[in-house]
Formats: sequence, structure tokens, C-alpha cells
Amino acid sequence: CQPLDPTGAPAPAPADAPKPGVTDFSQPMTALGTEPFWNLRMEANRFTLTRPDSPDVTVEAPGAMIEPGRGFWIARGANGEQLSVTLTVGNCSDGMSEQTYPMQAEVVVLNQTLKGCAVKTADLAVTGPPP
Repeated sequence: CQPLDPTGAPAPAPADAPKPGVTDFSQPMTALGTEPFWNLRMEANRFTLTRPDSPDVTVEAPGAMIEPGRGFWIARGANGEQLSVTLTVGNCSDGMSEQTYPMQAEVVVLNQTLKGCAVKTADLAVTGPPP
């Protein structure tokens, strides 16, 4: 929905309007969070969720819904487990360190929502995980 100018045509967006960030979601990604601690490795269409007191969950994601600044996946495991992942471009802090990440992450598994941050795995190797 856009506001109309007096002639009835859509008004142009203000020059200072924020533009959504864009990223290449086809590269391997790592999402992570604290309270509770968790880590999600996204490699091609194979995702592995690791949590300290739970068995790893490995699922296959056949594809993604990509829009400017956002990627969304629904993945399923061999035993019917479902995992949904949303990555949104925007600065993110894990809340426990001074490390910032370029994306926010939300993972839903077994009716539990995990919130955290995400980064291209190659970039994580350069900056290192939080202390």
C-alpha cells in the first residue's frame, strides 16, 4: 500500500527511506543463540540443529522463500520432524558478547521458538565465534 499524490498516482518513496538489505542466502549459513544455547548449520539443503541437552536434529529443506532482506525455509527430517528457519538482514547481538552479526535468526522446532543471530559460515570462520 502506497500513499497517493493529489493526482491519484502513487507517491514516490522518500529519498531517505530505508532500503531492505540483500544477501546471498545460497551460501552456507550458521545461526546461533543463547538462553538456551543452540547452533544451526545450514549447508545447501541440509540443516543440522545442535543443542546441549537434546539430540541433534538433521533435516532437509527443499527450497526457500527469498525476498529482499529475508529468507524463510521449512525443512523436514526423516522421522517427520519439522523445522522452520527465518533469517532477516539486520544487525544482531547475541546478548552475551560484544560480537555483532549481520542477520537475525528465528528457528521453530517442536513448538519451541529459538531466537538468535546468523552469519555466512565463511564470515564466521574469519571473525570467530563469540567468546
